[in-house]
Amino acid sequence: MVRYLPIGVENFRTLRASPKTLYIDKTALIAALIEDMDLHPHAFLARPRRFGKSLWLSTLRSLFLGERALFDGTWIGRDGRWDWERRQYPVLLLNMAIRNVHDPRGLEDDILHVVDQQARGQGVTLAATSSPGRMLAALVQTLAEQRDRKVVVLIDECDTAMTENLERPEILPAMADVMRAFYGVLKDSSDFIRYVFITGITRFAYTGLFSGVNPLTDLSFSPQCSSLLGFTQNEIERHPDLVADLEGIAQNLGYGYEDLLAALRGYYDGYRFSEEGERCTTLSPLPIAWPRCARPDAGPAGP
Repeated sequence: MVRYLPIGVENFRTLRASPKTLYIDKTALIAALIEDMDLHPHAFLARPRRFGKSLWLSTLRSLFLGERALFDGTWIGRDGRWDWERRQYPVLLLNMAIRNVHDPRGLEDDILHVVDQQARGQGVTLAATSSPGRMLAALVQTLAEQRDRKVVVLIDECDTAMTENLERPEILPAMADVMRAFYGVLKDSSDFIRYVFITGITRFAYTGLFSGVNPLTDLSFSPQCSSLLGFTQNEIERHPDLVADLEGIAQNLGYGYEDLLAALRGYYDGYRFSEEGERCTTLSPLPIAWPRCARPDAGPAGP
């Protein structure tokens, strides 16, 4: 059966529900990361767009919600590798990819909408407030008290409102103040929070937007997380479905399999996120018709 790369799939449940979608098992890495974070439960990970950050957070959401059936056949789904009862928590997944907002008031309104949607999804009714931070604090505390468990907070694309306005430097300080006040509530609510996982595009978010939060563990260049997202070179070359795809592409282009692997390495420039990490690629479509990289002697091509 032909399997397809999960291009554009950001929901773990959707990915696992389709037998035709390829999934590379990262759950052993996730389990090790969570074990290490038990003593330092606030983490930040920066990656460029389209690197699978949203899918990773969605995987964490399903894991902490105890959706065990979704992990059948994975490393963590085997008996004894994960305590599904003890590790089950209420989860808030805040998608902060707020775009086309260029004033602080509009940003506050959009954040209020994000939190309100989460509250509705959890069946929680919150008192009306003009402060996104107060609303988030109330939601976290209410969930923890109702479920009698601390809350896992997942924040995706934490810095979009800033990166969308880099060409408007005059408004950046005010926009940053709104974001900083909102995220600062996480520290005030720490008695009700078990883990915080945050993703962003730039590391300036780590140093700027979260100055009021409990110390964050920056995972961006950690060897432990270098292959957490996307496909590594080893995964591409060892997975039977991907090998079959590459062999078919090589045949269509009239080149040998090893030549196509060399073209792939040249195209992606062999980058890695730590000196000790594996070489990586992204969840981009396989290059069926690269005009330059199709020829092994052409050298690296641009994106």
